Amino acid sequence: NTLEGHSLARVGRGTMASSFEWRFPTSDSPGEINDHQTIADALAAGGSATCSDGLRNQDEVGVDCGGSSSSCVSCPWINELHYDNGETDVDEFVEVVSMVQDLSGYTLVLYQYQGHPYKSRALGVSTTETSEGSGVWVHVVYIEGIRDGTKDGVALVDGANNVVEFLSYEGTINGASGPATGITSTSIEVFEDGNTLEGHSLARVGRGTMASSFEWRFP
Repeated sequence: NTLEGHSLARVGRGTMASSFEWRFPTSDSPGEINDHQTIADALAAGGSATCSDGLRNQDEVGVDCGGSSSSCVSCPWINELHYDNGETDVDEFVEVVSMVQDLSGYTLVLYQYQGHPYKSRALGVSTTETSEGSGVWVHVVYIEGIRDGTKDGVALVDGANNVVEFLSYEGTINGASGPATGITSTSIEVFEDGNTLEGHSLARVGRGTMASSFEWRFP
């Protein structure tokens, strides 16, 4: 189902093949350096790892986000999910919250119970800043046909194909292919039972600046 003008491509920064990781199909660029790819030394001579070097290093969770460094912003997280109204599902979506406005290169990859991807959607530049204050952005992706069977899930993947978060509902998934290969999902322990009212969803609640600060609630 690859769209015309899309391709598999390596992303990242470096000067050798092992510096880069493969990503799922996105806009192709034959004859040009790929989007989200920089052919250059990973770090300037004499330099050190930073939270803005375009790499996943130190102990970062994703590229330039998360980890123990107070200089790195929190990684984006999956904040809200709706997938099941009953006979006819309405406005299925996944919401991502981030501390940066531009998530170009990030992808939501939906997983079925056997651990294989079945849909993916690219993220981009948010136009919605939260009421909590400057610098917190909401990205809503409407996806028709989110599975509502047993043990399905969604992975949030950064531009270098690192899985930032892999969540599942109605059970745990072992990633068998795609970016979450070899990764066991985190079950959110709440679900929609087929009787979810229109306009209701699963959502994180609490206070903080990172995914671990919040807990999931029922619709």
